[in-house]
Amino acid sequence: MTDVSMKFHPRFVRSVIEGTKTSTLRRSLKGDIGDVFSVQDPFSKDYRFFMITGISVLDSIPFEKIYASEGFPHVGAFRDWVFSMGYEASPESPLYLHMFKALEGCPL
Repeated sequence: MTDVSMKFHPRFVRSVIEGTKTSTLRRSLKGDIGDVFSVQDPFSKDYRFFMITGISVLDSIPFEKIYASEGFPHVGAFRDWVFSMGYEASPESPLYLHMFKALEGCPL
């Protein structure tokens, strides 16, 4: 178990802490299964999470399957966010889907 760096856009910090966002797309693999990371709320309290998976998404982004775990209310909002961030899955430029959950004993 290794501490890894996982930063989130400010709009997602609350949903990560509350457990409504349980996955994130990244341009590189940020850790291995079992690695941990911290998220700090606006009041400087640290919350600890651990990785469940870190898998490559090569061909296309599975919008319909992961929009809710990404913290979005509907698939269109997730698709719009992904494209606004310039994410595109391809064999030349893979994306990585990281799934995570709160570390046991972590206050939520």
